[in-house]
Amino acid sequence: MQTRAIQIIISPQLALAVFSATVAMCVSASLLAVQKVMRLDPAQVFRA
Repeated sequence: MQTRAIQIIISPQLALAVFSATVAMCVSASLLAVQKVMRLDPAQVFRA
């Protein structure tokens, strides 16, 4: 039985778009997390 491979063709434009979207999501998620941390009162963070 012969197996056939699925050929996936990704254009440079598509690869760049996916990379850009990934970087944008990572940056926005990290900025959101930093913003939440900056709003916290330090006493709440270190409270036992």
